Amino acid sequence: LISAIIFAFALIAFIFLIFFNRQTMKIVELFLRLVPESLRKPIYNLLNVFTAGIEFLRNPKTLFLVLLSSLFIWLTEAGFYYSAALSFGFDISMLQALFLKGILNLGILVPSAPGYVGTFEFFVVEAMALIGVSETPALGYALVSHFVEFASISIVGIFFWIRYGLSLSDIKQESRED
Repeated sequence: LISAIIFAFALIAFIFLIFFNRQTMKIVELFLRLVPESLRKPIYNLLNVFTAGIEFLRNPKTLFLVLLSSLFIWLTEAGFYYSAALSFGFDISMLQALFLKGILNLGILVPSAPGYVGTFEFFVVEAMALIGVSETPALGYALVSHFVEFASISIVGIFFWIRYGLSLSDIKQESRED
């Protein structure tokens, strides 16, 4: 319930930033008066940069395509978690798999080790506990799911790494130039 409220508030703020930017920024300025002066300008500048980055979403067709692709990605990932859960013998629904995906997405926002090692497993185990799966099988499920997800993304990344003829020295050189 708390997560739903936070998401709803964030979604409303996001929509207002996209479609009513000038008015929203005036409201933000009012709230920023409550923040210490040393933080006001950095927060305001960060919000301006963020807003500039999402300007393309003002186009209804683009916004629709972004929402549609996001829905597809979420359903695909939830489908993976659902089928993996079934292969572990867990009796969960697709709605519960979507719940797991939502909790996991919130959880990996927490600063953590590279690849979300530990954080991923913690939030999967906790979400599965709420679904009714005990800790030990949930941890096994989390470890296997994390490995499969990480390995599949890594394989695709390595494929494109090789396809485009990239090397570590190229990346190091480019990062020095930035």
